Amino acid sequence: MADDPVEAASLPTPRLCLFGRSRVEDASGRVLARFADSLPTWLLACLIAEDRGVGREALAMRVWPDRSEAEALRNLRTNLHRVRGLLAETGLGDALQASRHRVELTLASDLAEFRQAVGRVDWERAAALQPGPFADSLSFRGFPILQAWAEDLRASLDTAWQRAVVQHARTLDPPAAARFLLAGSLRGPRESLVAPLLQACPAAGLEAEALEVYDALCRDLQRTLESEPDAATLALARDLRRGPARPRRERAGGLRPVPRGIDQPPELIGRDRERAAVADAAQRLMLIVGDPGMGKTRLLEDGAARARWIAGREALTGVPYGPLIACVQDLTDTLHISPSHRRTLARLVPALDTPTTPGEAPPASAQLLDEAFLAVLATGVDTWVVDDLQWIDDSTLGVLRRAVWRTPLRLRLAQRTGESRPAIDDWLDSLDLRRLQLAPLSADAATQLVRRLSHSDEAPSRFGAWLQERSGGNVLLMLSTLRALFESGRLEAHGDGWSSALDALGHRYEEFELPGSVTSLIARRLDALTEPAQRLVRTVALYGAPLDSERLGRAAGLDRWQAAEALAAAERTGLLTAGRPAHDVIRQGIVAATPTPLRQLLQRGLVEACADHVPPAMLVEHAWGGGMRAEAIDLAWRAANKEGFAGLQALAVTRIEQLFARLDATPVDDGDIVDPRERDGVRTLLARMLSALGRHAEAECVALQVADAPVLPAWRAQAHAVVAKSRLLQGRVAEGAAAARAALAFDPDALWVAEVNAMVAQVEGRPADGIPILARRVAALRRLPPGDELLVCMVSLGSLHVEIGELGPAIELLEEARSNAAELQATRYEVEAACNLASAYGGAGRFDEAVQVARAALALDPCDATPRLRNNLAWALRELGRHEEAAAEYRQLADDAEPLLRILAMARLADIDAAAGRPTEAALDALLQALSHTEQYHAHAVAAEVVLRHGSESQVDAACTWLRPQALEPVLGARLRGALSARGRDPSIVP
Repeated sequence: MADDPVEAASLPTPRLCLFGRSRVEDASGRVLARFADSLPTWLLACLIAEDRGVGREALAMRVWPDRSEAEALRNLRTNLHRVRGLLAETGLGDALQASRHRVELTLASDLAEFRQAVGRVDWERAAALQPGPFADSLSFRGFPILQAWAEDLRASLDTAWQRAVVQHARTLDPPAAARFLLAGSLRGPRESLVAPLLQACPAAGLEAEALEVYDALCRDLQRTLESEPDAATLALARDLRRGPARPRRERAGGLRPVPRGIDQPPELIGRDRERAAVADAAQRLMLIVGDPGMGKTRLLEDGAARARWIAGREALTGVPYGPLIACVQDLTDTLHISPSHRRTLARLVPALDTPTTPGEAPPASAQLLDEAFLAVLATGVDTWVVDDLQWIDDSTLGVLRRAVWRTPLRLRLAQRTGESRPAIDDWLDSLDLRRLQLAPLSADAATQLVRRLSHSDEAPSRFGAWLQERSGGNVLLMLSTLRALFESGRLEAHGDGWSSALDALGHRYEEFELPGSVTSLIARRLDALTEPAQRLVRTVALYGAPLDSERLGRAAGLDRWQAAEALAAAERTGLLTAGRPAHDVIRQGIVAATPTPLRQLLQRGLVEACADHVPPAMLVEHAWGGGMRAEAIDLAWRAANKEGFAGLQALAVTRIEQLFARLDATPVDDGDIVDPRERDGVRTLLARMLSALGRHAEAECVALQVADAPVLPAWRAQAHAVVAKSRLLQGRVAEGAAAARAALAFDPDALWVAEVNAMVAQVEGRPADGIPILARRVAALRRLPPGDELLVCMVSLGSLHVEIGELGPAIELLEEARSNAAELQATRYEVEAACNLASAYGGAGRFDEAVQVARAALALDPCDATPRLRNNLAWALRELGRHEEAAAEYRQLADDAEPLLRILAMARLADIDAAAGRPTEAALDALLQALSHTEQYHAHAVAAEVVLRHGSESQVDAACTWLRPQALEPVLGARLRGALSARGRDPSIVP
């Protein structure tokens, strides 16, 4: 503003003041305007704090994080207009500079001057610039994220101001320092000012005034933290009052030291009967049920000391095999399983990865994952503990089911009372297991616990009874209460035991006024930590699973050194152990004690810090919790896509359905603009996953919702491709070809479009047309790291080579595709490649190899290629003379497959029956009736050839009506012409 001659003349050096009441002052301190507690003033505070301006999107989402970006930006635009009007009332309207992407306030301010004074080490000026806290007259009500930002900034500025006061006082003589510190303390009792005031006050004769400030500080600490000043300040006050000073060791943060045994008692007390039951090797299956904090985990640690553990975690309930993956990660260096199982698990636990032996492609399927995890359970120990069973995901539960059925393993299961779900309850009800309900500890057990922890037999039973009554016999609450008593100084540890001032009074310890829940006790311990340590502890609790300290620090907004110091401080309080919450109840208590605005900020930080490292499935809920709607949808999409690519399409479908449920359940405020297209991208992925599972009718239904919607061309292209594939497989060739052409119009270079148009070329009898396009695409993709697009193109190209009889290039290409798919754990494409490879081997007369490849691929998870694979297997078995094995495969196809494969299977079953001398009339009638279900001429020709060889004259007449002058593959054409000649029919109808 100093560069503007008009405003400089009328308002010399105006500045915006936000310390204390919000106002505009001139150079002499005269108030030119005062600002109300309103949103425009709050925006002024935001802008003045950002001395180099702030991005529009960042500012908008700070104020309206729960709105869409478009709506937030519109709200910002409206309110910036109000801010400019507010400034214009004092001639400062031009101070607000707003471009398309950034907003800046070019106005002098007391905040900028304070920062400059601190930078110059001008402590006197810095202290004078804060007559009150920053934005003290602004409430920020109704805007929680903005309010949390203001509170954080206010606290950091107040800390800087306290430092300025103390530093300037050190430059003064004692009397002047005492007066200066006393003036600063009148703003509010702060321990950083009270301690030097108590030291300096005698020189100025201000002892009474200093003690009055000290008493105010004590009242404030007791009211807000149920605490008291630290040891040094207590000693200074006692000396000033000439009272006896009793030395006492103190802990940083104002908390007294706590005996080490309280965090992890050396003995299990009051559970002898339960421990013996857990240790009983004759009892194969046991379920321990109890309330949180009742001691289930400690009981299992003592009773099953040599067992291995699978730990359910709330954060992993949405991650397939999450607890098993964590278990295998802990066992990586000592795990002895077969190389094939190791390669299978390497898709989920990269640390297990080993170089793949040529020709031994590692399988990738849910079925083989189950088998590999079962091998882990069967290796090394005979007893496994499953802790927090209520949080075990469905995939892990499936492995546990199989372990009970197929192995003699002993299982010790632990579950919270009343926290289960139907799938777990049904499984438990089906088992012959012993149930053990943990009861609260008795008063005698509580007294015994205190005596063991204090290493004394003299602990009064009255205290044990009070502790048991107060905690309800809950072990964790007992230990948390003991910790709180020590931290507050109500209990003290001596060489011969513990003591309190109440011991000799004969009371029942009711005077020990403490919060009534673990959550309240945890909140006290949190409040005693520094602000950085609090942020880190809250971040650990919110994440709920192990995470390296560097990313935790980034999520909490801390640098590496701050994070390390915060972690050490948190572990000293017993809130964390080895970087994790000491108990899940403690984790839940920390989360409960975290204000919603701060929780949202930390969850946003977790998403931003971990997006490149953590599986997307583990971040979805954090994105929702942080108000990151677009990021949550993207993470859910990525998780489902990853699961689908890995062959877990059923899990992908479930995840997408859960996402739709979440979108439906997420409230949208009036005025919010939600892009309706956000659902169409997810629908497109759902259609692809359903198609990959072979659920073509459902896939087509979902894809049709996107195909004609006003969405991205790439999504419409994929949707039309799914519709085309579904209709082609149903035998609706003309409709399928039309849908494939529509896909081509929207995205001619897309992977899915090329695949389905190659399929059309095959069905229409012109497979060679697709070879040049796919060959160019494969050549281009080979220059990049292998991925799903290369796999699709290689499989499709290999299929076309098979179709036109170029078997050598086909086999080479499909072997490479199958190996790459196995390396990438892409089950679907491994099955696709094996399907076409079996056909190529069969065409080359290598039927044994065709059977071997097909059977190995059928062991993988089912996908849409499985029926074609089964057809190729049956064909190879039939060519080898293994007719009954072939018939078993054909029967499955005749019952379940799409029209083309069903007709082929029915025709081959008629062939097999005829060769075995069984009647074929009914089978051929059913075959002729099925021809109306498909437009694919290949199916018509195959059926006609079989009917010509085995049918009655009337059946032959009916079959010939399906023949037309359309080119067929050479072998089938020759066989059909021969069959026509043998029945006295004109063979020239077949070109």
